This record gives sequence, C-alpha cells and structure tokens, in this order.
Amino acid sequence: MKNSIFNNRDFSLLYASRFISSVGTKFFTLAIAWWILSSEFENANSLLGIIMAAIGIGTFGLASFMGTFADKYDKKVTMLVALLGSLIIIGIVIAIFPVFKNIPLLFALFAIFISIFESLFATSLQSSLNYIVKPEILPSAVSAISGITSFSQAIGAAFVGVTITFIGIVGAFSFNGVCYLIGAVLFCRIASSLSAKKQNQCTKSTYWIEFVEGFKYIHKEKELLKLLLLFAFINFWASPIVLALPIITKEVFQGTALLMSGYEIVLAVGVIVITTVLSYVKCKFNRYKGSFYAIALCGLSLCGLSLCQYVQASFVFIFLFGVGMGLCNVSMMTLFQTYVPPYIQGRFFSIVNTVAGVVIPVGYVFVGFLSINIDIMNIMLINGIILGFSSFALLFIPKINAEYII
Repeated sequence: MKNSIFNNRDFSLLYASRFISSVGTKFFTLAIAWWILSSEFENANSLLGIIMAAIGIGTFGLASFMGTFADKYDKKVTMLVALLGSLIIIGIVIAIFPVFKNIPLLFALFAIFISIFESLFATSLQSSLNYIVKPEILPSAVSAISGITSFSQAIGAAFVGVTITFIGIVGAFSFNGVCYLIGAVLFCRIASSLSAKKQNQCTKSTYWIEFVEGFKYIHKEKELLKLLLLFAFINFWASPIVLALPIITKEVFQGTALLMSGYEIVLAVGVIVITTVLSYVKCKFNRYKGSFYAIALCGLSLCGLSLCQYVQASFVFIFLFGVGMGLCNVSMMTLFQTYVPPYIQGRFFSIVNTVAGVVIPVGYVFVGFLSINIDIMNIMLINGIILGFSSFALLFIPKINAEYII
C-alpha cells in the first residue's frame, strides 16, 4: 500500500525491534507465572501476586526518571541501553536459576529491573514517533505502536506453552534473551536522528530542572491530570486480568500451560483486531465516548467471564476484554501524541506510565492474596461491576479540545 506507514524504513525497523523484544518479555512473564503455579509453593497465588507487582513497582518507582532521560539524551542511546540491559538481566536469571527454587521471591528483584528497562524503552519509543513519521500519518503510527505489545504478546503466548512443555522454563528465558538481542540489532539500523530537541536551546538545563518540568506541565494541564487520575483508578480494576488468567487456567479449568497460552493469545488478538481496524479507518472519532464504550465493554466482559462454566465461553469474553483495552489505548494515546508538545513527551509519557502503574502492583497483590480465600471468578465479577460503573465518569470529566482523525 502506497501510503502505509511501513513504507517508512525507520518506522518499520523501530516497529520490528519493539515487536520482537516484546515477544521475549511475554516469555519472561508467562514462564515465571507458570513455574510459580506449577512448583507447589505454599500460597503460590499470593507469591505470584507479589512477583507480578514487582514488575509494576519498577515502572511506578522509576518511570518518571526514565522519561527525563528519554528527553535529555539521544533516544537511540536510551532504547539501546534498555534492550541490552534487559539482555544482561535475563542472562543472570539463567545463570542462577537453581537458586530460585529455594528463594522464589528473588524473582521479584529481577522483575523490577526488567520493568525499569521496559519503562525506559517505552517512554523513549513513544516520544520518538514525531522524529520519524510525518504529522499527517502520526495517528496511524500511534495505532500501529499501540498494537505492538498485544500482537507480539499473542505470538509469545502462542509459543511459550510449547516451549515450556518441551524445553522447560530455562529454555523460555533463553528465547527471551535471543529476542532482546535481535531487537537491539534491528534498532541499530535506524538512520533517523533521535537526539533530544530542547524547547529553548539558550536556557541552561540540568537533569533535575527537566525532571521537575514534566510534573509542572501535568499540574498546569488540569484536564490531563484529571484524566490520568481516572485511568489510574480504572487500571486498578482492569490490570489484574494479567494475574487472573494463569490462576483461572490452573484452579478453575485445571488446564495446562497451553490453555494459559490460549487465553493470552485471545486477549492479545482482541487488541490487535481493534487497533488494526482503527489504523485504516479515517473519520472523526470522539475519544471520550470511545473510551466510555471501551471501559464499559471491559467491565461487561469480566462479568461474563466470571459466570463461565465452560472453557469455550471464557475465550469469547477474554477476546471482548482485549477489544475494549485496545480501543481505550488508541483513543487516549492518539490524544496524548497530538496534544502534548514533542519536547516534553518523554517526561509526559513516563508520568502517564507512573500514574497508571502506581495502582497496578497494588492490584496484583490485592487479587493475589484475595484469591486465597475468595474464588477468582467472584473477584473478576466485582472488578467487572466496578469497571462498568466507572466508565460513566468519562462522560462528565473536563474535555481536552484536540480533535483528530483516526
């Protein structure tokens, strides 16, 4: 297709690098989850909740710092550091894997480091699109980037069950490392300059001045601030689906690693379908109403999932949840990309990740410990009801006046 964003060589390389590295990250997360639940540790659900929370802690604790690095330094450097840093962490995990059998909580430490590098890569990538693509195709680029994680996770989930079954947990981690290495090689081929562009080149600036500037911007933009706080609340109830799927596989349907992979694939395919459709549709789109429908759909999907007695029906509701997630992501991320000035996007997106991520580890721990005494399906029902009602808040919060074509 003549006008496809993938005709842009540098965007294609950036997309491929992110895609392949995300496949590896999915291997890391699912391999840990399945190993914890299958190793018969005492209180395995709460243990898994703590480890999954550690992934969010890295994002919450240091995301804002990563965003400042993304704005202050060449984004080629920051993204390459993120990929190679993740590769080193995976190498250490493989080297000392027998230790985890006696100290499984040690995984939490390495999960934090992986999430720190993931945060650095994500904020650098999000703030680099304006350097690579033209403004008229930026919405399409945002839609494509929004679908990367889910698309790559679908591929990762499709193979992780088979990998664990035939070559074990260490084999899954090894594949993870190879993905980071390939991602780094592809990224090094990008030709565009991604060096930081300052708002005022004559003003002397330090790391801490630029760090604080990001928070000042958010504080000044009241509509953005209220929107971010609402999404933090929504994330608390939506994010535990990541923890719930392995538990539902093991405890509700007594399934194998392949069933867990199937759930992850269907969830990701839901996101892929809606983001792909939106990347080709060119029409006026009310992002607030879109997000309202998206969050309401997520809530209804969790309620439907909680009532499933047959595994086949559960796939339908997980797919619909993925569609809702994808629609919400594209709506909000396109708004942010077009409204926020490029010079501060790295810091802004890091704060987005922080505000959204602050509640994710709490949600993981909450569901992990709660599922010891309460059936996981009942927890999903509660989460779904709260999500459904919270979607109405999007219709009443102050709106940002920034129209765009999607």
